[in-house]
Order: sequence, then structure tokens, then C-alpha cells
Amino acid sequence: MANSTLQEAYSLDTSKTFDEQFSKVSLEAIFTYVFAVSIWALESLMDQHQKDINAAITANAVCSIPWYHAQALAFQLGHSVEYNPETYRFEYPVIDEASRIIRYAAVRQLEVQGVTKLRIHASKAGKQALSSAELAAFSAYIRETGAVGIHYDIISQAPSQMSFTLQVTRDAMVIDQDGKRLNGNGKPVEEAISNYLSDGIIYGSVFNRTKLIDAIQAADGVKDVVIVQVRVGSDIDNGQNIESPSGAFTFNSTNSVITYMV
Repeated sequence: MANSTLQEAYSLDTSKTFDEQFSKVSLEAIFTYVFAVSIWALESLMDQHQKDINAAITANAVCSIPWYHAQALAFQLGHSVEYNPETYRFEYPVIDEASRIIRYAAVRQLEVQGVTKLRIHASKAGKQALSSAELAAFSAYIRETGAVGIHYDIISQAPSQMSFTLQVTRDAMVIDQDGKRLNGNGKPVEEAISNYLSDGIIYGSVFNRTKLIDAIQAADGVKDVVIVQVRVGSDIDNGQNIESPSGAFTFNSTNSVITYMV
């Protein structure tokens, strides 16, 4: 409505809106809509294009955290890397997907006694630890392909076992005094804990008490829950956020004590 050419051509009243002066089925309204949608679509495409470019730059920036993560997943057991003078990188001359055994990787930069290190966690399918030979090969690969002079802390271990002491207020119509479903098999609380530890925590991330409480409270037959104690292995940990020494967690139900109340 602010365009002077359109105002003159259609004798528009600037105090009125477009809809007040044009029918919704008029050619002017249709053309204006098509033009506006086209501009919006073009701007959206350009915004997404820019995001894709930025993501590609970040992922391919040599020796960045995302780059090391991609390098870890690209490891090929039993293959040697070769220097590529065109890319100035050590690369595999042949890609062999079957030899790529790393399924989980996490990279974090940390400072230990004034020394900056890259801590890299890596695991196979099912978050299984690498064998000693596999870990040696993977470590050699990272040092060969990574930046010169970097200190690496490369870890591959079985998921850290977590056990808990909990007080659960239950719905007596849904689960019994042992935490079992009354209308089927399984224990909802233990299932919720196991699912949170295995699927609710990103590999290399941290355990969070509040998120565990949320997961348990969402389970069938649970009215409330109190976390009395959290243990990683045999060590008690009172922190809100707990980092796994191995990069992942698993639930140790045998060493857990869950008391069900009504």
C-alpha cells in the first residue's frame, strides 16, 4: 500500500488496508499473493543454503571437534592411510565400509595441569569396547591423521555401571510391592532407568539426575520418586551431572535398591 506507483494506478486510499480495497479473488490479490510467497520461498531457500554451507565448513575444518568426530567414525580396521598431496591430508586410498568398526565416538577438548588435550571416546556396535589391538590401531590412525603436536587421551571401555538407591511411591492398582506390572511382565521403573541410561544419554554426554527423575515418573504406576544415592561402579557420586569415564552408562539392577511405597 506504500508503493506510490500502485497508489496512482489504482487510486488507493492509504488509510485503508489492501484487503479493504481489493477482492480476495481479484487478479491483483492473486498476483500479490504469488509474488509474496515466491519471495518468502526464495529467502527460505537462501537461509537454508547458508546454514548448509556453514555446517559443511564446520564439519570439514581440519582438526576441529566435528572433524575429529568424523575421522573417528571413518577409521578402517586393517587399512593404512596414505598422504594425499592434493588435500594435504592422510587418507584411505580405498573406502571399505565393512572395516569401519567405530559406531560411537565423542570428542572433547580439556586442559589437564596446563596441557590442552583431546579426549576421544570410541566404541563398537552395542557400545562395546575395542580390543587392545583395535585400540592400538585406532590410536595410531588418530595420531597419523590428526594435527601434529596434539596430546590425545583415547579411551575405549565398556559402559560404566550405575546403580541406585531409590524410594518410589507406586500406584497399587498398576504395579505391586516388588515393582512388577500387575497386568503383564516387566518392571516399569527398572525399564525406565535402563532406557534412559542406554538411549536417553548421547554417547560422551553426561548423566543428569533431574532427567532420570523425569524418566522414572513417566513410567507406568509411578506417582513419585526420590533418589537417595547414585553410584558409578562402587563410588558414590552426589553430583547433579555425572560424566562417564567410558563415555556411556549401563544400569546395574543387581546392585540397586528400590523401595516401593504406597
